[in-house]
Amino acid sequence: MLIKPFAAYVMRGRWEAYSLAFIFSLMPFLGWLGIAIAALVTLRKGAKEGLMIFLVTAIPAIIYLLLGRTLPLYSSVFGGALIVYILALTLRRTGSWPIVIQTATLIAIIAVFCAHLFIPKLIEYWTITISNYFNEAESLTNLSLPANDIQTLTYYLARFATGIIAMWFMWVNLINLCIARWFQAELYNPKGLGPELLNIRLGWLANILLIVIAAATLLKLTPSWDYIPIIIGMFFAAGLSLVHAWISQSKFMIFLYILFYGLLVLEARFIIPL
Repeated sequence: MLIKPFAAYVMRGRWEAYSLAFIFSLMPFLGWLGIAIAALVTLRKGAKEGLMIFLVTAIPAIIYLLLGRTLPLYSSVFGGALIVYILALTLRRTGSWPIVIQTATLIAIIAVFCAHLFIPKLIEYWTITISNYFNEAESLTNLSLPANDIQTLTYYLARFATGIIAMWFMWVNLINLCIARWFQAELYNPKGLGPELLNIRLGWLANILLIVIAAATLLKLTPSWDYIPIIIGMFFAAGLSLVHAWISQSKFMIFLYILFYGLLVLEARFIIPL
């Protein structure tokens, strides 16, 4: 496989790591690889070296900022590199994926809280945006949905939209960290990543978060609905680990994997009509 030579080249020295991280951060659709390289350095060499290379991955976003484009700074740096850096340090110091996942969940919840705090009319913004989307979709496809259905769907989506985006970023960041850990395992602990990911069992923080968010939802506090996708994402990660651990012990492993992911895609097809 090319993974091990690639990771070995990254860990050869600062110049190799910095140059690759910068190049991939400049490339569309490959910026995640630059962040994964920075996470690998953080996992192996610690906070100082990791911070330096994460700053390198931020250079393209800063260039875009000078050109008047702010989105890369928020999505790639604050929403991606910074969080992966924190998660990589957490994994390096604790060696615990459950703690990493719960930390990522807590960060996502704080991000949603801050979004509602600094953007008071966030739900109204999503309501208008989603309504416009449905109007454009109807005009382009010549399909007409009942007005009541569109209104109901818009109402609920507007209350979940920020949380869905936060959950998406949480999962992307966790996957980036998994890739970095995979690189590290290939170099220093072959086949060591699998057992780690098959033994994810959430702790007391997950239960507290679930109880608090459930209580806030029952009390109909405004931002509480936005936290639900994040909590679902956290428990889904643990459930995925449990299912994989069970399937890996079966004689019909390949068949069960195909069945499981087939049913998962089918379920998603009903939940999110394509």
